[in-house]
Amino acid sequence: GRIAYITVRFVADESSVTRNENGEVIWGSLEKTTQTKDIWTFGHDIKAKDLMWLVYETRSDAGDNYESVPGV
Repeated sequence: GRIAYITVRFVADESSVTRNENGEVIWGSLEKTTQTKDIWTFGHDIKAKDLMWLVYETRSDAGDNYESVPGV
């Protein structure tokens, strides 16, 4: 086909806070983190002149049993 796909697994430790107008934390914690794991699939038309890759799918990581390009 004309579309090249790449699937990337992102793992990140995220924290979330809300600050007031003075920059003080009023909700959440910078010290408390939550690990997130997502899988993103990107696609690119290999005959296109531009270098743009499009996001075809994002999903939560459910482990190691996943298709590299779902539905293709």
